[in-house]
Amino acid sequence: MQPRHLTSRWSGPLARMRSPRPLNVRVGRLSVNSTATILGVTLVLLVSANTADSEQCPSTISTWRAPAPLTVLSGNGYRGVVLPPEAAKAILCPCSRSTPGLGDSYFQPSSSQIVEVERKLAEFLRTHPHDEAPLQWRQLSSFMRQYLGVMRAGGAFIYVNLFRPSERSDWRDHAVVVCDGGPAYFGVEYDLGAGRFHHIDFNGSS
Repeated sequence: MQPRHLTSRWSGPLARMRSPRPLNVRVGRLSVNSTATILGVTLVLLVSANTADSEQCPSTISTWRAPAPLTVLSGNGYRGVVLPPEAAKAILCPCSRSTPGLGDSYFQPSSSQIVEVERKLAEFLRTHPHDEAPLQWRQLSSFMRQYLGVMRAGGAFIYVNLFRPSERSDWRDHAVVVCDGGPAYFGVEYDLGAGRFHHIDFNGSS
């Protein structure tokens, strides 16, 4: 199975997989009376909020490249780079898995924050595995990381993009976003305030 690297526009069901939607409202036919009008207004407001959320991500696939290779951070069993805010749309609006969505703003995670994330990552992956790779948590040292600090609704989060370096040699200066590829590509997000992970998703398979 060969992953598809970013060269195409969003199309079909992939466009609905970019980020989770907090509201899922379907509007059928509404009869015109006072009760239905009130219900209709409520439904329209909910749908508008849902539409606004989905429009945070662009309709085309985003890519990002650094002018020079980023500094590699390494520790016990991990290597990665911290991405700047300019890479957010590429990382948080992928074509083959969901994410918590774009942030209100972004920050540079500290070394101690990254150590905190990495210390808990293996156990989180062990208890939230992909069906096709239940023991992948034991292989985390073979994955490279790209970290992005995200501020969202007053909270601070670190999104981690994980992938095998054998698949991408340009990971130090490109946002690595691949369509399909299965569990070799996945992302997690860590809530710094709560001290725990709250999101994981793996790439789909073609």
